[in-house]
Amino acid sequence: MNKDRYLEFIEFIDGKYSTNDEIQIFLERFIRQDESKRDLKELLHLISSISYNHLQTSDLYNKIKQTLLYLKDSINKFFSNFDVFNLFKHNKAILSFLIENKMLTIDKYITKKFLNDKYIKAKYLQYFSDEIKI
Repeated sequence: MNKDRYLEFIEFIDGKYSTNDEIQIFLERFIRQDESKRDLKELLHLISSISYNHLQTSDLYNKIKQTLLYLKDSINKFFSNFDVFNLFKHNKAILSFLIENKMLTIDKYITKKFLNDKYIKAKYLQYFSDEIKI
């Protein structure tokens, strides 16, 4: 992702667009239909980083959720369940949103990851107890 696109997305996150219509228009213009898997992965990394490191506001999550919904078909087309989990593994709220919107499934591999010490300390097993299917 080039610097201009990166800055444009940061402006979007920081409040340049606020109504649902403005957000939708931005996403239609910002996300190209011919986006490659590499470009999409860079955008998802940026979204993940922002969701983990940026000031947490309801507007931030609203924009992230709308962006992910806009990208749903491409995410499902280009990325495995494992890839999606690894992109957003640091944010339980985003993972939950992805599960709710059928972009991620808690499978045996992910359940096994939750048995790792860092996930136990972060209470992933408890947080996702309803989604875990053993």
